[in-house]
Amino acid sequence: MMNIYLCGPLGWKRAEYLYRKNEDAIKARFAGFFLRRFENIGSEMIQADRAVSCSMTKPFAGKVFIKETAEGGLAGALWDLAEEAGCGLEVKAELIPVHQEIIEIMELFAEEPYECPSAGCIVIFAKCREDADDICIRAGSHAGPVYIGRCTDTGARKIILKGGERYLTPKKRRMKDISDRRLHTQKTTVQK
Repeated sequence: MMNIYLCGPLGWKRAEYLYRKNEDAIKARFAGFFLRRFENIGSEMIQADRAVSCSMTKPFAGKVFIKETAEGGLAGALWDLAEEAGCGLEVKAELIPVHQEIIEIMELFAEEPYECPSAGCIVIFAKCREDADDICIRAGSHAGPVYIGRCTDTGARKIILKGGERYLTPKKRRMKDISDRRLHTQKTTVQK
């Protein structure tokens, strides 16, 4: 079975968009050193198109599956890759790396870095770490891939949390759930 790796800053592009759109409010809330650290995260972005084209070359073809988190976020990329590879998956939430600066900015707008679309970050299904390393290097990553879980034979697609599990859902349902949650958050904010 294959292992699952993440490469690039999860949630960065969406957090950057929120930052640019609400720059004054964010600058009033956070210290300068925090904002400088946040802006430096952009240098960790990878070139997903290079990673995808690399995965189709002879040494990797059929052994590595790659998906950018640009459409559907991490959850969407995991779902799509599991469909493509014909497998289930188990991802440990505690292993998913997200910069604290990204989390803080996204929380201001009731958004989750795991669910939001974000370019510059890829999910890799690969049998060996060396293949994932090579893909990340070719895509311009200086940090390399981070192990977040494994593929399974069960067909179930789940995120392992400290207190239980959460099953992934197909994109259409997941997008409706996100939309409902945002609408609920907006109503709650307006009522206060």
